Amino acid sequence: GVAPSGPLPDSVDFALQPHLETDDFQAIVMSDPQAISDTELDYFREAFLTEMIETPGQFALIAGDLLHDDFALLPRFIRLMGSLGRPWYTAVGNHELNRRAKDNRYARETYKQFFGPPYYSFNVGGAHFVVLDDVYYFGRDTYRDEDDRSLQVQENPMGLGAYEGRIDETQLAWLRRDLARVEPEQLVIVTLHLPLGMATDPEFFLTNKADLIRVLSPYSNVLILSGHLHRSAHYYHPRHGGEEGGPPLHEHQLSAVSGGWWGGPLDPEGLPLAWQSDGTPGGYYILKVRNNRATLTFKAARQPASHQLRSVILPVHRFKSTGAEMNRLVVPAVPVARLASMELVVNFFESGPKSQVTFRVGGGDKRQMYLTPRKDPAQRAHERRQRDLRDIWPKAKDSDKIWVAPLPQDLAPGLHRLSIEASDDYGQVHRDEILLEVSP
Repeated sequence: GVAPSGPLPDSVDFALQPHLETDDFQAIVMSDPQAISDTELDYFREAFLTEMIETPGQFALIAGDLLHDDFALLPRFIRLMGSLGRPWYTAVGNHELNRRAKDNRYARETYKQFFGPPYYSFNVGGAHFVVLDDVYYFGRDTYRDEDDRSLQVQENPMGLGAYEGRIDETQLAWLRRDLARVEPEQLVIVTLHLPLGMATDPEFFLTNKADLIRVLSPYSNVLILSGHLHRSAHYYHPRHGGEEGGPPLHEHQLSAVSGGWWGGPLDPEGLPLAWQSDGTPGGYYILKVRNNRATLTFKAARQPASHQLRSVILPVHRFKSTGAEMNRLVVPAVPVARLASMELVVNFFESGPKSQVTFRVGGGDKRQMYLTPRKDPAQRAHERRQRDLRDIWPKAKDSDKIWVAPLPQDLAPGLHRLSIEASDDYGQVHRDEILLEVSP
C-alpha cells in the first residue's frame, strides 16, 4: 500500500518555465520494455536509451508493461527514463498490477505511488492524448482454465490471479466527459495496453471494445495505440453505426521494446537479438504529428532508421528442407535453369491491411509481391542454430508480415540488384535492396 503523506506544509511552491508548443511535433512511443532483472535493464539502457537520448521528441509515451512484475526495479527504471530529459507518460499493463491483491480495487497501489492516476489525458499542440487503464484484475484467488479459458476460483494467497481486458463504466463515464471538451475533427490519440484486436481471448484483447468504440465514434480523427502481444498489427474497427458513422477507427498494436522478452542469441556486445515470434526485431516508434495527422515510424534496436524490411532469396521448397540448408540464408549463385525454383521473401515489419510491396530488377518494371503468411525464414534459421535457447526465446510463428514473389526467369548470368519498395498503413514508403547472382 501507500504510506500516509503526513502533515502538509502551508504551501507547496514550484517554478513554472515557459515552453514553446506548436501544433506540429514529434515524440517517442514504445510498449513493453518489460525487464525482469537488472541485467535486462542493462539491455534496455544499451540497446535503446543510448539512442533515445539523442532522438528529438517533446515527450515519451509507454503503452504499459514497464517491467515484468518486479516492483523493486521501478526506482532504477525511473532513473533510467529520467535520462531522456523530457516528460514521459505511462499506461498500466498487466505487469504493473499487484497480483497478490484480493481484487481489482487495490491492484494498482504501487503503480499509483510512483506514477499517479491509472487513466488521464493531456494536450500537446492541437492533439488530445488519452491514456486508459484496460486491465481488470479478478484477484489473487482466481485463474483461467487452460482449455476453455473460463474463470475459476481457488484460494491461492501467493498466486498470480486472472485478469482480462476491460474498461469499467466509471472510466468510460470519465472518458465521455473528457472528450466532451474536444472538437469532433481534433486529433485524438488513445493509448492502452491490451489491444482491441479482432480475437476474443480475455487475457489478450479488450472484452468490451464495443463500449469504447461507441464513445470514440463521434470523433473523426482517432488513432488507438496498444501493446501487450509483442508483435505489431494494424486493426480497423467499424464505428458505432457502421459505415454511416464514418471510416473505421485505426488501431496500431505496437511491437515491444523487449522484442522476444530479451531472449535469443547474444551479439558480440553481449546484447540479445530478441526478435519477436513474427521475426520483427524489438524496437520503438517515432510519432510525428503534422497538420492534425499522426504517423508512426518503427525504429529497430541498434539499426538505422531505414531498417524496415528484411529481404532474402530462397528456394521455393526450402521449408521442406532439413539440416544445413535450413540454417543459412546466404544463397549461392543461382543457375539460370534454377531461377524458376527461387523466390524473393520480404518481412515488412510494419505491414498492415493497407500495405503494398513491390520489387524491380535493375531499372525494370515494378513487380507485385504477395502477402503470404508463414514463419520468418531468418527466425527459423536462428532457431535451428540456437536450439538450446528455444525455451527462453519465442518460437517462430506464422507471420502476417511476409511478402513473397517469384523471381523473373529471363535474367541473364551476372549480378542483379533487386530493389524492394513497401508502403505502410500511414502511406510512408520504405526501401530495401538485395543482390542476386545468376550463373550460367
